[in-house]
Formats: sequence, structure tokens, C-alpha cells
Amino acid sequence: MLQQLLDWLAGTPRETALRLAEVKPGRIAVEGKLHSAEPVMAPIGKSRCAGYFYHSTYLVGSRMRGYIRRRLRDALVYGPALSIELEGGSLPVEPLQKDSWSDQHHLEMLRYGYEGFEASEKLIRQGSRVKVIGRVVRSPAGGLVLRFSELYLQDDKPASSGKAKDAPLRKGFRKAQRKAQRKG
Repeated sequence: MLQQLLDWLAGTPRETALRLAEVKPGRIAVEGKLHSAEPVMAPIGKSRCAGYFYHSTYLVGSRMRGYIRRRLRDALVYGPALSIELEGGSLPVEPLQKDSWSDQHHLEMLRYGYEGFEASEKLIRQGSRVKVIGRVVRSPAGGLVLRFSELYLQDDKPASSGKAKDAPLRKGFRKAQRKAQRKG
């Protein structure tokens, strides 16, 4: 009962549209296969995909606990000209939030040398089954476009992801250097 009230307050649709004929202007949930006209390249795993979520962190020294992991950058990236394939056709979709992020940005972060740097990515593959929640509007060309705020992967298999780490922590690295100097 509480979940139904929260869904009503958030404007979450009760039913999910699976066919293009069911899509009308207004708030809607749609389930189908996501495609991008030009796949994007994920920076860590070098995989071509419809989109990905990039997350990076680093370590900061603390008086109380030694080190604390802090968020450095989160980026949600989609390929251009996204569409969701439904029964009876495809519906163009546009994300409300889209970050510009590329392989070059990731390499700059690696070069900067943040202590304890870690980065990960979660991929949205071409043709992945997704549930998209958003608002359908009429485009200037006269067709319907879904501007979405939420996207959920519906595939049974988890989205593949990649991870990147820098060299060991400087503290540990210095200990290893001193040990090597004593031996040599």
C-alpha cells in the first residue's frame, strides 16, 4: 500500500507499454530493446555499447581512520540517436541527463596521479532489454519522443563492467622502495 502511494506521488505509471500503439503523450513506462545509431566506446573496457555509467574514486588521508575513499567523478553517457524497439516499431528516446565523457577524460585522471585512484564502468549493451520511465512529447517533426529520467536493465545477465586502478598506494610503494634499497 505504501509503495503504491509513493508511486502515485512520484507519477510512476502503473502499466508498462510493450507495443508502439500503446504509447501516447504523457508519463509512461516502456519496455523494449535499446539501440543507438552510433555506439559509444567505454573508456575502461574499450567496449562499444549504447551507453555506460562511469564511476571513479580516490583515497584521502584522514586523522581518524587512515584513509577515506571519496567520489571523484560520475558520468552517465549515452550514444547519439537512441531508440527503443517495441512491438510494431521503434520509439526515439532522449535522456534528460547526459554527460560528456570520453576516453581522454579517463586518461587525464589516470595521468594526474590521484592516490588510490579506482574507476569502474557499467555497460548498457546494444539491444539490451530495458525499462524506461519518462514523458512522451511530440517532436517538432510531428512524431513522438520519449524523454526519460529512469532506465533499468531487464536482462537476466548482469551488465559487463570494467575496472581500472593506479599503482599501489604511495605509502605502500615507498615501503617497497625502501625494502628494495636495503637489499640492493
